[in-house]
Amino acid sequence: MNRFLLVFFISMCHLMAYGQNRAYGYVVDSFTGEAVDSCEIMLYDADTVKVVGRTPNHPGGWHMDNVSSGDYVLKISAKNYYPEYHKVKLSFIKYRKPTHLVGTFKLRKLPMSLREHQLGEVVVKSSKVKMYYRGDTIVYNADAFQLAQGSMLDGLVSRLPGVELKNGQIFVNGEFVDNLMVNGRDFFKGNPKIALDNLPGYMVNTIKVYRKESDRNMALGIQSVNKKEKELVMDVNLKKIYSFGWSMNVEGGLGTDNHYAGKLFGLRFSNYSRSVLFGNVNNTNNASVPGTSGNWNTQYNLVSPTRYCSTGLMHSIDDRQKRFKYEGNVTFDYNHQNNQTFTSASQFLTGGDTYSRFRSQSTSRSSHLNTTHKLTLQKPNSNLYMEIQPKLDYTDNRGNGSSRYVDMNGNPSEAYMGASLDSIFNSENMFYQKNLVTSNQQIEQRSNGHTLHANLSAIATLRFFTTDVLNIRLNGGLTNGKSHSDEVNIVRHFRSDAPTAETYKRMYAESPTDIYNYQLGADYSLTYRFQKSALIVIPKYVFSNSSEEAPRTMYTAGDELAELFQMRDIVNSYDSKMQTTHHQPSLLVNWQYNLPKQYGLQITTNLNQDFQKRRLTYKRNTIDTVMVRNDATFSTRVSFRLNDGKRGADYTVNYSVSRQLPSLTSMLPYTDDANPLVVMNGNPDLKTATTHQIEFFWSKHNWAKRRMLDFSAYYLTTKNSIANSVLYDRTTGITTMSQCNTDGNYQLSAVFRYSGIKLFPKVPVTLGGNTAVDETKSHELINVLQSSKRNSISQRLSLDYSKNNLELSLFGRASYQHITTSAEGSENINSVDFSYGLNGVTSLPWKMTLSGDMTMYCRRGYADHSMNTNQLVFNLQIGRSFFNDKVQLRLVGYDLLGQIDNVTQTINQYGRKETWRNVITRYAMVHLSYRFNKQPKKKL
Repeated sequence: MNRFLLVFFISMCHLMAYGQNRAYGYVVDSFTGEAVDSCEIMLYDADTVKVVGRTPNHPGGWHMDNVSSGDYVLKISAKNYYPEYHKVKLSFIKYRKPTHLVGTFKLRKLPMSLREHQLGEVVVKSSKVKMYYRGDTIVYNADAFQLAQGSMLDGLVSRLPGVELKNGQIFVNGEFVDNLMVNGRDFFKGNPKIALDNLPGYMVNTIKVYRKESDRNMALGIQSVNKKEKELVMDVNLKKIYSFGWSMNVEGGLGTDNHYAGKLFGLRFSNYSRSVLFGNVNNTNNASVPGTSGNWNTQYNLVSPTRYCSTGLMHSIDDRQKRFKYEGNVTFDYNHQNNQTFTSASQFLTGGDTYSRFRSQSTSRSSHLNTTHKLTLQKPNSNLYMEIQPKLDYTDNRGNGSSRYVDMNGNPSEAYMGASLDSIFNSENMFYQKNLVTSNQQIEQRSNGHTLHANLSAIATLRFFTTDVLNIRLNGGLTNGKSHSDEVNIVRHFRSDAPTAETYKRMYAESPTDIYNYQLGADYSLTYRFQKSALIVIPKYVFSNSSEEAPRTMYTAGDELAELFQMRDIVNSYDSKMQTTHHQPSLLVNWQYNLPKQYGLQITTNLNQDFQKRRLTYKRNTIDTVMVRNDATFSTRVSFRLNDGKRGADYTVNYSVSRQLPSLTSMLPYTDDANPLVVMNGNPDLKTATTHQIEFFWSKHNWAKRRMLDFSAYYLTTKNSIANSVLYDRTTGITTMSQCNTDGNYQLSAVFRYSGIKLFPKVPVTLGGNTAVDETKSHELINVLQSSKRNSISQRLSLDYSKNNLELSLFGRASYQHITTSAEGSENINSVDFSYGLNGVTSLPWKMTLSGDMTMYCRRGYADHSMNTNQLVFNLQIGRSFFNDKVQLRLVGYDLLGQIDNVTQTINQYGRKETWRNVITRYAMVHLSYRFNKQPKKKL
């Protein structure tokens, strides 16, 4: 590694030439403080009044390159503004200070009598442009997208070309959006889901995607070395009528089968403050409206029926001079969920697979209160930037449920889902008991608990030599919680020496948790800039300490008559306290070089060392020990990236090595049989796992033609992989598990994505989709050492048509899995899931909007034949607006054919599980919403 670093630095020195000086700054409106992006910057020599440079100003500021030290006159001019002249003195230091922040300048607007006036209105009929490119900014025209009535911001964002929504996070061309802004201001940074779920789509004028300097860099007067280091932001620009004052959207809905929904969203917005009040109550899983985004995720993200309510208040304040910023929120939510689950599973074993059926039903109630506050001190062009962020989170959970489980040595033939369970537990079918059943289990359980978590983090950043930065970080937190459970567990064995041996156990458990941790860290960023290259070196050190106490106390009663005479379960009760200390020095070296023909090369090396001390105090049954272990683990990551700016292509190769330490608890020689059918043991011989991973990424985007191509692949292999060792007793059905190390495990995966491909020059139809392949091989100990290999391929295609007020999408998806195992007697698995359908949205006469989708979901090759089904899911919505769009009436039909279900399949090296979960089925609902907007007489 030392030799590599030496060669690396020598090669860079040969490529470094003379410095390239850069002057930069910002221009804002003197009243609103907003960036003025349509002005022209001219730099004059102070002595000869000769033009030295000329450049436009963008939302992220302006800059001029190849400027020498000296005295100058800066002229700033913009349409409808008074021009400004300023004397400036620029100074540069070769390599160490190649940039100079001129400052932030304010422009005053001309009075109305002196401004340029537009001619009378001219009506031109043409198709609306959905998106266009303005410099480095992508601009989406919201009015050009056909949306269903009642759509929120998420419905609009998900329709934008190249944009994806994943779990409330936004991705543009596969790249994570760091910040969702509204009218150029942060909208509760880090929590975009609030705006996505509650900000009505009708309020939006345009959406811009661009890169900007972070608040920290702007406060410190630092400019990023290249564009990729800047924040990628999505800026939602509201229509003028909604940009100031109050806006409110109130909605209520009543449906069949006692379904209901209600939503409130109030927004007070100005240039320097934002306040949001929201509320949501429903028993429809808070699902988005069918057809809102032209795509309905029926099968893969549904949860069990839930009664849900939430409310929250958010507020933010920006200082007019941008010296500080405050953001705070308080949110509360409650949900009451009814869960039903049925699982059909098989376990890969030499000598023949075993099979099981599991059914459970439960009711859970959860209350959650969260408050987060953030104060930022960020005076522009200063040498100091600070963030202070306290958080408080409280959760209360309560639930009860029951389950039935049966373990069999053969795969039963069932007339319907769960037939074998009904035969064994309800009718005591002797055929199953004598010929198939190994053991069964019944559980009745009640539980409750609470958790309180508090955290405080702070960061201070100091600037030196224009580009050098010192970061000092502090973080501390504590967690206090307690859970209780009361369980009745009845197990029967059918193939042991006692044919119908039965065990009855009543268990009570208390599990308090006390955790505290703190962390101190500092890093110093040294930047050297040259004509065609830049070198960044960041040494870093972090110290952290944590303490966790998580004991468990269990009481048992051997039979029903002895429940009043409980005794402590010394085998499954324990006291545990873990203390961990980390010393983590690291070094990051980043080198960037500008090649000819708009090529850019970037090489990054990250070296991390972790000196870790762990101390475990543990008492359990005959174990009373203090285990102390000192470990030193080294990890590294090397990245090569080549950017082709002329062709819009990007190539990246990453290589990394990481290590995983086994937990100290798993290395103790303990036995846990709280579940009589699953016994857990420790393994003192566990070793550290080492993972090597190599990744390749390629992308090519043509925004002019709206065409995007992406390819990614990675290979991962692990030595001494930490896995579960499974010993299964065929006579009792008892599984004994412990952790172990295995070798020979790897995963190879590749994905190719494409969108915006035009099939016919004059027809508004585009093709999009992705193709993915994956191969995984693993070795595991299941009675004996065996291996398994999983190969899968998936394909998604969509044809999108858009013209005037009609948008249609014809789509298809398919995934195939092939699994082989070395277990003698196990059969290969071949299964396929596929779906196809049509969705769309269109405008009808009399201000009506129609949207919907129809999808056929199919499954083949499932071991439980009752799950090999076809479901045709049909959703429809029709809506109309009244009173200048202030009132909306919508009729929603969800799963009109009553076919929807939720079945998932999980296959790994141990076996296969096919799980059915209950979901909300067919209903119709009428929604009525009211929009209210009030603008102040004077905008502040």
